[in-house]
Parts: sequence; C-alpha cells; structure tokens
Amino acid sequence: MRITDFYCPHCNKYKKRFQVKTRAGTEGFYCKRCGCKLIETEKFLNTLIMGYKGYVGSIELSKGDSLFCGKVLGIPALISYEGKTVAALVEDFHNAVDDYLAWEMDEKEKTDEKT
Repeated sequence: MRITDFYCPHCNKYKKRFQVKTRAGTEGFYCKRCGCKLIETEKFLNTLIMGYKGYVGSIELSKGDSLFCGKVLGIPALISYEGKTVAALVEDFHNAVDDYLAWEMDEKEKTDEKT
C-alpha cells in the first residue's frame, strides 16, 4: 500500500499526488510549495541517502570500480560524486553541493547584471 507518492528534498516532506504540480515533458513532478523536483517515494525508499545544506544525495556502490558513488537528487542539474571510502564520498558530496551553490550564485549575479 502506497501512503505517499513523492518526497521533496528541499521541504523535507512527503507529498501525496494531489500536492504536486507537473511540468511539460518527461521532467517529472514538482513541489507546489517550493518548485523543487520531487523524488518518487518507491525509488527514494530503495536508495541510501545523505543530506547537506538542504540537498539530498544518493549513496550507491559501483561494483566494477569498487567505489562509492552518488548524485544530488531533486535538482535539474546532474551532479555526481564518488569516493573510495564513505568518508571520501561524503567529502566529495559536500564539495559538489558547495560548487553547485557557488555556480547558482554566479548565475544569479550574471542575471542581475543583465537587468
């Protein structure tokens, strides 16, 4: 039995189907409250995750490389990270989020300069 259908990593809340809005195309569903891309609950519950500064990242094991890897969930950009140990994975995840935040700030400044 599915109680909820989606999880918003930004709001840190589970959402029912009627609490989401859609966008055209294959991008998926978005939170009505904050606009963040939602993670399907079934997919989310089968994935190990970690959080940093309001962002959620997956934790996976790449068996061929014997590396831990993952990607930041719930954002439009594809941001991945890896590490030979869990500590290295967490550090790379934190660096990836910090780099993404710096990039967002830089893009915002460029947009502000144009207006």
